[in-house]
Amino acid sequence: FKQACFKSNRINGRKLIYVTASSLPNMGITDFQHIKVITAAIRKLMTITEPQWCRSISLRHRDSMGLFLERKGPTGKRANTLTLSQFLKELEA
Repeated sequence: FKQACFKSNRINGRKLIYVTASSLPNMGITDFQHIKVITAAIRKLMTITEPQWCRSISLRHRDSMGLFLERKGPTGKRANTLTLSQFLKELEA
C-alpha cells in the first residue's frame, strides 16, 4: 500500500527530501505510527537529522545535508551539476 502511494504521487529519489510528516496525509498515509516510521526511515536513508522544532528561528531549518538535498531536488542543469563541496562553499559565503 505504501509503495503504491509513493508511485501514484510520483515520489522518486529527488523528491524524497520533500516527503514530511505533514505531506504524508495528503498522499493517503494517515496512521500516525506509520508516519513516524516512514519519516524516520527517510531521514536514515538520506542521512539527515530530525528537524528540531524548538530551535531558534535564526538557525537553518535543516542540517547541511538536508539543505543540499533540497537544492538537488529539482531537475535542471544547475541542480544536476551541483556537488556537495560546491554547495558547502556557497553555504559558508
